[in-house]
Order: sequence, then structure tokens, then C-alpha cells
Amino acid sequence: MNGRDDRRVSRWKPWLLLAPTLLALTIFLLISLAKMLGYSLFDPGFTSKHFARIVQEPVWLQVLWITLRTSLLVTLVTLMLGYPVAWVLCKLPA
Repeated sequence: MNGRDDRRVSRWKPWLLLAPTLLALTIFLLISLAKMLGYSLFDPGFTSKHFARIVQEPVWLQVLWITLRTSLLVTLVTLMLGYPVAWVLCKLPA
């Protein structure tokens, strides 16, 4: 192989390493989410009653708010802990 072919192969190497993970995510996550969305929209015919319940019943809005608040808190704590750790690891000698 010449230098040009080596660059071409090295450009695709990260994507080839990611391929099994991306395939698993597609199969287990995206297909499951699509099926769940399908079940919520077609019961047995097309309906939006499940989504209307979110705004009609106060308990679902409360659950949604608690979920969003928790996810924001977890994200902030992760950032506050992750960036200093990444900085220290970056400054360590090889």
C-alpha cells in the first residue's frame, strides 16, 4: 500500500470500530422507541389520547417536571465532576 491508501484506511478505521456499537444502538434503542411510539399513536386506530393525557392530568405534568429537573441536575453534576477529571488526565505525563 502506498501512503494515499494508508490515509484512506486510517480515515475509515474509527467508523469500522464504531459500527458494532452503532448497529446495537439502532437495533435495541431506535427500533424499540419506534415501536413504543407506534403503540402510543395507534390504539387500535390512530389516536392522540395518550399524549392528551399528559396535559390533562396534573400527575403526568408533575412526573415530567421531576424527570426534567433530575436530568438537568445529573447533567450539571456530571459536567462539574467530569471536566476537572478530564483536565487532570490530560495533564498527566504519557
